[in-house]
Amino acid sequence: MDRQFHYRTFYDDEFRLGAKRAWQKLEYHIEELSEYLNDVRYTIVHECSNCNKIKVLLHYIV
Repeated sequence: MDRQFHYRTFYDDEFRLGAKRAWQKLEYHIEELSEYLNDVRYTIVHECSNCNKIKVLLHYIV
């Protein structure tokens, strides 16, 4: 098994719910990844409520 990493940015493209929407997208993405990858985790790299964006480093076992 091999641990892999990649950066991903989530944001509220409608600018209605701000960072809350970005968190919802992140949680949904992790649920999807967990269906076929093991031990899916993330580390927050950048969180900004002004730009409605969260950048995370995703790491998981393939």
